[in-house]
Amino acid sequence: MRVFLDATVLYAAPVRDLALECASTDIFTVRWSAQVHREWMSALTRNRPDIPTERIERLRRLIDEAFPAATVSRYRHLESAFDLPDPDDHHVAAAAMKSGCAIIVTSNLRHFPSRALAHAGLVAAHPDNFFIQLAQRNAEALLKAAREVLRRLNRPPMTWDQYCAVLSRANLTRTAAWLARR
Repeated sequence: MRVFLDATVLYAAPVRDLALECASTDIFTVRWSAQVHREWMSALTRNRPDIPTERIERLRRLIDEAFPAATVSRYRHLESAFDLPDPDDHHVAAAAMKSGCAIIVTSNLRHFPSRALAHAGLVAAHPDNFFIQLAQRNAEALLKAAREVLRRLNRPPMTWDQYCAVLSRANLTRTAAWLARR
């Protein structure tokens, strides 16, 4: 399964970490665009001035190095195929369509109504719903990915319950509850 990650997914560290860990274990294949990178990086720079710009840029480089085939390009000609509530999101749908994605994972569902995506074979899914669907298809793989993310969180180290609380605060409430039961 190929999914397009919107800027809202890459912006939030807990959501990004879980999504990218799942993708690194081939649960699904990720795609994004340079414009998506610019959006989440700009928002993070604006909202978190305490994080140095160099650190944000380094994170983007590490993400791109980990997923060298993920960046989609040459999709601009497809933007006019979409009538979305926010014209600034046309690039997301166009890049998703160009890369053969079935799902756009985004926290901004109202920006991606199903009627505007259906003709391209796309659906939008909130990250929480997306992870729950993954849990239903491959519970062990999602659980393994979450455990790996938790293992890497060592400044400070967290317990499983603390990690689930972090996910819940990141609007992954159903995912956090599902993981907490494991």
